[in-house]
Amino acid sequence: MECEACAGVAGGVGVGGAIKRAKRWMLQRISCVVLGNVGTADDLTVLEHLQSHAHEVLRKHAAWAVRALRSSTPDVETVE
Repeated sequence: MECEACAGVAGGVGVGGAIKRAKRWMLQRISCVVLGNVGTADDLTVLEHLQSHAHEVLRKHAAWAVRALRSSTPDVETVE
């Protein structure tokens, strides 16, 4: 069953189609954006780890999220 908003879009792809097609690194990229906007110092470890991921786009988003968290939380130090 399709939602009304999805009817006729992308050849009739149903609800959840984009999520089903997404690769893991794509979901991780979105997570980096979320964490960069609302994350805490506790999230720095995973974000710093993702800066060495195989996908360049994910590495760049992780680096942005780390910078965003550090600038919004000045007392945060580099996690090693």
